[in-house]
Amino acid sequence: MKHYIFFFFNVLLFFPKFGSSQDLVIIPDMPISLTGEFPDEIIERYNKVREYEFVTLQESSKDVYDFASTVYHLYITKDSANFYFDRMIQRSPRRVCRILISADKNHKRRIEEEWITPETKWFLEDLPGKDANEILNYCNEYIEARFGKQKPPKEPILSAVVSEIFELDQKYRLEKTTDWKLQDSLDSLNRVAVDSLYSLNNSLKHFTLDEINVFSFVLHHSKDCEWNIRWTEIFFEELKTNNIEGAQLLQEAIRRWFKKDTGKCYKNDPEGVRDFLDGLRRKYPEMSENILTGLE
Repeated sequence: MKHYIFFFFNVLLFFPKFGSSQDLVIIPDMPISLTGEFPDEIIERYNKVREYEFVTLQESSKDVYDFASTVYHLYITKDSANFYFDRMIQRSPRRVCRILISADKNHKRRIEEEWITPETKWFLEDLPGKDANEILNYCNEYIEARFGKQKPPKEPILSAVVSEIFELDQKYRLEKTTDWKLQDSLDSLNRVAVDSLYSLNNSLKHFTLDEINVFSFVLHHSKDCEWNIRWTEIFFEELKTNNIEGAQLLQEAIRRWFKKDTGKCYKNDPEGVRDFLDGLRRKYPEMSENILTGLE
């Protein structure tokens, strides 16, 4: 069986947050564990959402709060998980159902491609007193009744190539002492590979969620600021045109490279980065309001 780090066991909760009251609070997008295999990650993310007062949150951020709470109480405290899950799906059936349907497909694909064993369950299958198939059937019927029959899931394409990109991305980072000269060389190769894959159609719409997330890993680790700027805008454009649903490390990468005073690309060219971010805000005002947070 192939072994991968926790990235493949998480889903980024990327919910539309447009048009909400400015007085309400937004929780930044974050990965939420779908299985109980990494308790430290579950605890860390639960502690992050607990920094917020639930009643002050925007509706979409309440979903992030309840997702993290469901998984935490299911696998860590082993109580009250159903309370948070029921509250979430009753409040936001459209958003939550879309996440559950996508997560179920992703989980099954990981089993088929031997990233995990067939015995590995995700949280919906572990909720006490719940039938995962009944919940998914309800979600599919709910979505189809209100929004029409959904598009068939994207078939994995170029999965061997993208898997190799991810393996190269992690090759020396998983060592106790990272050989940065060797890893930087592999990161450079990965940038070329990602560019080549994108150039096939000048679009990301043919790639699976896992593949998109691998591309966001490359962005997160890239030290080439010009490349980072170009790919940040590519992700924005793909999100705007609905070619992709999200990218796991996009927001973290933006903060890493472009945050005022501490971002590595900002340090190299403060004026250039400010101009770039201002351009994103003008071109993608609604998305920028949600993604370009915590940069000052």
